[in-house]
This record gives sequence, structure tokens and C-alpha cells, in this order.
Amino acid sequence: TGKTEDNQDIPTNTTSGLSIQDAAGRIITALIEADTFGSVLSMSLKSVTIVPAGSWSGIRVLSFTLFELSNNQGLQPNKKIKLTVTYNSGDVTGYTQRFFVIARYDSVNKRWIILRSVVNTATYTIEAWTDHLSTFAVLELSPAATLSGVKVYPNPFNPATASRGMVFESLMAGSTIDIYTITGEKVIGLADSTEVGSIVWNGNNEAGVKAASGVYVAVIKNGTEVKKIKIAVER
Repeated sequence: TGKTEDNQDIPTNTTSGLSIQDAAGRIITALIEADTFGSVLSMSLKSVTIVPAGSWSGIRVLSFTLFELSNNQGLQPNKKIKLTVTYNSGDVTGYTQRFFVIARYDSVNKRWIILRSVVNTATYTIEAWTDHLSTFAVLELSPAATLSGVKVYPNPFNPATASRGMVFESLMAGSTIDIYTITGEKVIGLADSTEVGSIVWNGNNEAGVKAASGVYVAVIKNGTEVKKIKIAVER
């Protein structure tokens, strides 16, 4: 029958782990390093069945991978927690594994936040790291057919409160983004190297220096199609 919920007291000074497994043998784990939280607390990892609504049309949620990670004090982690999801060979029929990512759900803005993910197509395993507790799932991203529906968030972008970065989503596969100051000086060039239709800007320039507060222009290109969007950085 599997194990759909794992509840444990998490100490502050040692690494701990939570794990659940469904009846088909799919396993979800959360690895919590020492000092991730400032005090001892009780954490819960459990499977959920209701798929939250997302704002990005180019995704498919693998519903059997839905899970929730929480604690009894409502605290967010001081360190990133490693999430690992395994799935079966039969689960990938009709999907493209290299487009798989783990995402957390932002209930305030009703959107999925894509996490930095690593897929091993040979072992049917995907890993990601999160600095926020929430509902999670494996998604298959589908690049957009045009640039007309590009979304950017958060905009304005404050690196102190949005550690993920500024996200450009619903892009065409292989899109590029050049970010310029309002006077036309190039700040950085970015590319959708994974071809999943999503690019993240960390707020730095090409030299790795933090971009100053202000208004910028993001020039998004794919082939002959070009879209310009005003963005802002607040520090």
C-alpha cells in the first residue's frame, strides 16, 4: 500500500530525512541538513491529490508526484532542502523526460515556481532544491509556440526577497534574452539552454556584479521574433 505520510521531529545539529512511497514504488524524499532550522520542530512530508491551478499554460502536472512539505511552526528553512522524486519507466509514455522539473506552488499568486532541477533519465530520478516549504510536483514544461504570452515575475525584482531570481516563462525553446539599461548599455545576455521555455536572471551583470536599482529593458528573441519588456530591479 506504500507510505503516504512521514512525520518526524527534526533536530538542529544533524542531517535528517523524510521519505514516502506510493503503492507503485515511486519514492519522494526530503533531505534536511543540520542547521536548516534554528530550533527543533516537527516536519511532515505527505502526498496530496488535489492539483492546484497554475498560471502557465505550457505545463503538464504529473499528478502522482504531488506532495506537501511543512512543519508545525510555519517556519521557512535557512538552508535549501534537497528533494528527490523517483518515477517508473511506464510513467514517461507520452512525456519528454528532459522537460521534467520539480516546482513548488505559490498559493498567493496561484502559479508554479520552477526549481533548479536535475533529471537522470536512466534511473528515472529528478532532484531539486527548495528554500521554501509548500506543495510540490513534477511538471513537464512545454515551450511556447510564440513569444506573445511571455510572463515575467517578480517584476519589479528584489533579490533580497526573491532568491529564485527574475523568471521569464512561456518562452519559445532556445530563446535568448539581452538585458539593457534604459540608456542602451548591455547588462547581460541569457539563453534557454535547456529549451524548456524558461530563463532565470539572478540580477547580476556579465561580470557577476549586482545590477543597480532601476528600470531595464529585456529584449527577448527567437529567430525573427522579438519582444521587448520593461523590467525593474529594487535593492
